[in-house]
Amino acid sequence: MKRFTSSIPLNINQKFLVVNLMIFIVFGWIIWIITVSHRDVERLTALIIAEKFEYVIKNAYSGKKFSEVMNRATLLGATFYGNDEFLEREGNRLSRDIRALLEQSRHSQPGVALQHLQKTLAALIDECRKINAAADRIGTVSSRILKGLQTTEMRGYEHISAPGVSDGEISEFTRLNTLVHTCRDSLLANNTRFIRFNPAHSPIGTLDTVIRTLDTSYSELNALSVSDPETGDSQQQLLAEFRDARAEYRKFREAVVAFRAQALALKGARQKTLEALSRIEHQVLSAAIRVRSDSMDAMTASLRYIYILSVAAIVFFAGFTYLLLLLTIRRPMKRVLSGIEAIRSGNLDTRIRLHTRDEWKNIEDAMNGMVADLKASYSELNEKNRELETARNDLEAYMNDLKAEIAERKHVEVALLESNEKFKSLSENAPDIIYTLNSDGAITYVNPACERVLGYSRQEMIERNFGNFARPEDAETYVSFFRRISIGKTTLKLRDAVLLHKDRSRRIFDMSGAPNYNAMTQVSGVVGILKDITEQRKLEDHLQQARKMESIGTLAGGVAHDFNNLLMGIQGHVSLMTMNTEPAHPGFGHLKGIEAQIQRAADLTQQLLGFARKGKQKRTAVNLNDIVKKQNVIFRRTRKEIVIHELYEPKLRPVRVNPGQLEQVLMNLYINAWQAMSGSGSLSVQTRNVCLDTDFTKRFQGDTGDYVCVSVTDTGTGMDEATQKRIFEPFFTTKSLGEGSGLGLSAAYGTIKNYGGFIEVISEKGTGTTFNIFLPALPRTRPENGQQDQRSGNRDKTILLVDDEEMIIEVASDLLTALGYKPLIARSGEEALAVYEAHQKQIDMVLLDMVMPGMDGEETYTRLKAINPGVRVLLSSGYDIDNQAACVLEQGCDSFIQKPFNMAALSQKLRDVLDEK
Repeated sequence: MKRFTSSIPLNINQKFLVVNLMIFIVFGWIIWIITVSHRDVERLTALIIAEKFEYVIKNAYSGKKFSEVMNRATLLGATFYGNDEFLEREGNRLSRDIRALLEQSRHSQPGVALQHLQKTLAALIDECRKINAAADRIGTVSSRILKGLQTTEMRGYEHISAPGVSDGEISEFTRLNTLVHTCRDSLLANNTRFIRFNPAHSPIGTLDTVIRTLDTSYSELNALSVSDPETGDSQQQLLAEFRDARAEYRKFREAVVAFRAQALALKGARQKTLEALSRIEHQVLSAAIRVRSDSMDAMTASLRYIYILSVAAIVFFAGFTYLLLLLTIRRPMKRVLSGIEAIRSGNLDTRIRLHTRDEWKNIEDAMNGMVADLKASYSELNEKNRELETARNDLEAYMNDLKAEIAERKHVEVALLESNEKFKSLSENAPDIIYTLNSDGAITYVNPACERVLGYSRQEMIERNFGNFARPEDAETYVSFFRRISIGKTTLKLRDAVLLHKDRSRRIFDMSGAPNYNAMTQVSGVVGILKDITEQRKLEDHLQQARKMESIGTLAGGVAHDFNNLLMGIQGHVSLMTMNTEPAHPGFGHLKGIEAQIQRAADLTQQLLGFARKGKQKRTAVNLNDIVKKQNVIFRRTRKEIVIHELYEPKLRPVRVNPGQLEQVLMNLYINAWQAMSGSGSLSVQTRNVCLDTDFTKRFQGDTGDYVCVSVTDTGTGMDEATQKRIFEPFFTTKSLGEGSGLGLSAAYGTIKNYGGFIEVISEKGTGTTFNIFLPALPRTRPENGQQDQRSGNRDKTILLVDDEEMIIEVASDLLTALGYKPLIARSGEEALAVYEAHQKQIDMVLLDMVMPGMDGEETYTRLKAINPGVRVLLSSGYDIDNQAACVLEQGCDSFIQKPFNMAALSQKLRDVLDEK
């Protein structure tokens, strides 16, 4: 073999080229065989598998798209109610998506199922339109019925109020109005049920209840006959509206039933479509698996033959190559290895000598050149080591910078923790309740304000449902409130939300809520604030009560004024009759009795005027201890069965009041307490000086400062909250007819309010009652004593009488004539000015009414002063010295006399005014 290889005129490269060429030919032949045998199998397998998997991918996309369509269809069925625009837009979108799925479907089974699903969805959307249309018609018919009920009720009241109506007609229309009230309440209740009805979830029984209620109202209204033709026409129109409402509710019920049937059909169509898609996908995957298995078997058999041929070729050419290498490479290789060993030992001056002329010569030159290059590279390596040292120093500097950055990040983390602590401190110390709820309505967080406001600790509230702290009738309201926040993802507020304190008392809140998002930006619950406004609502109730009392007082003042004018006419005629009647006359005593009754009626109007804040009588600085002691003595004599306990402040501050009015206030309170104690009991009366702050006085719209308090406490039956709210209303009484007028406490309220004070009532059923009267205190206790000068006057004078009431003019002119005066008459302010200008020299004095239509007493007085600055004017009014009359007196008016007045009082006032001038 050696002789053979050496005789071949080839170098090593050529020899290896021949060997490689032979190997290439053999392996080329093997590859050609493999390619020819497996080309068709691989192509077919690839096409089948690609087609099947493409179908699987498209089918999976269709299934995902189908799930999205069905989810939107379910959402449409739950939220379409009352939103036609949303129904049309979403319905058209769903129809387009299903048509797109039909175009993508290549198999008959899902195609048929999708067509059925398309028809079912179209039927469902049609039923949704019918439901919304029926709901709109029901709203219209309900509005017409409510308007018809109101019209029928008003006609019934007008018919009852008409003159000449018989008792039978009154009873008939009373029953009609009662039935109208019942129908209206039933209709409002039906509207509430209908508004809360959800076509997708609410029970059908709710609609059946509404229809039965309408049938009942229709039957009752139809059974009632009315004699009035106009009201009968309204009744027939109402019956027609009720029939329309019953028909619309039945159509709505049929639409809801059809809607739910189509929803079930849609659910079944969805299930069938999913089953068809699943079967097709399973079949396609099974076919792909079988094709892949067959292809793998064919390819395994081919690989087996390739493996055998490859092993045989490798064995043959390995032996041939070994012989070639053994003969042409081994010896030169030993020399090369020995030279390499020398170089590895560090001798870079070593040179290899092979003494050949073939490729080994090239190896020799390459190895020697490599050693020379290695020596040069060693020098370069030393230079690189120096550069690496420099890079290491730079790396250490970078590491120091990195440590500084880490320290800064730690500082930021500490700042973040401090920020969290600040938020926690804000929440923990907030005056309002801050809470969070999960999706089930359970409380997951609440700040410590809950214990101060509701009495519950945080541990008692967390993990409990929010509805556990509300009244049962409010639970559904809060569930709806939180549901609207979670679904709508918006912030809502709820006014006057009521929660129960741990002691079961009610607390009123301004409630707000917003969606609470988790880390995935999904709504996980609700976060909100509860602001306690219980005390604010109490103050608003007190303010409303005060305004109500003020309006009632205005009405009472007008009634008292007109009543005083009537009493003036009676008093004038009685005074004239008394003047011409001897005391021995049998009718003289009756006249005096009439005058006494007139005085009692005048006292009653004084109470009304006091309540109306129009009775500003003369006030003096008094010590309330004296008035209370006087009234206690009088009441103890008349009611000996009542034990009176007295406690007086020794240095009681003075107050400016009218003693007579305050005595009447105390007597009204005493009588009220005696009636509440049913015969026997104890009455405690106390006086004291107090200083009231803003928190106390703002409930009564009063001023802060020093007050004198009179407390009257009885041991009677007490009052409930409803009675306390009405005790100061005129004519309100809890007694039987004839036992009380209901004016005592209202007059007391008006009197004390007129003095700038207020009355506090403290009472509970079965525990007695305490009335606390607060009056502004004066700095000094120096009572004012009124003085009355008696002067004689000249009666031979002319008096201009100005009044718009004909009865007053007639009586007053007769009184003036009886007193010796010459009266001139004027029935208005304009006529008074004309008469005064014509007879100014003859007129000595003007008797002027305060309240007149057109030009009132104040303007008339101003115009008279412009004509004659020295004019004498005596002002009169059915009111007492109110703000307007006091203003006229401050402008220079001479005096004031209140109606009704008798002859003696009028004579005295006239003499006083004339003598002053």
